[in-house]
Amino acid sequence: MTRIERLLLNFYENPENKKYLIFPFSCQNTISQNKFIKQVVSLIKKDVLDAFHKDTKGKLFSIDSSNSGITFTDDTYRALCNKKSIYTAQNLNEWIKYIEKIN
Repeated sequence: MTRIERLLLNFYENPENKKYLIFPFSCQNTISQNKFIKQVVSLIKKDVLDAFHKDTKGKLFSIDSSNSGITFTDDTYRALCNKKSIYTAQNLNEWIKYIEKIN
């Protein structure tokens, strides 16, 4: 069982949430939703960042001790700044494709 599956199971095993078991997540009270979302985001962020950091052998960025953010290495920062116009154009193109797709 994945950690996210365990979070879901814990969410619905909580007596406070059991009454909502047959209803969609959107019917849960806001406090329960926000708590669950925060836990999932934390798990995903940690897993993804840790895996990417490990895959790149820490050459691109470092993860701060509280795991709440990253710091790019000087070389990574310079490379990103040098290619900023390319990344900006690509990002804009992807947004245009997305907007066209949903309309």
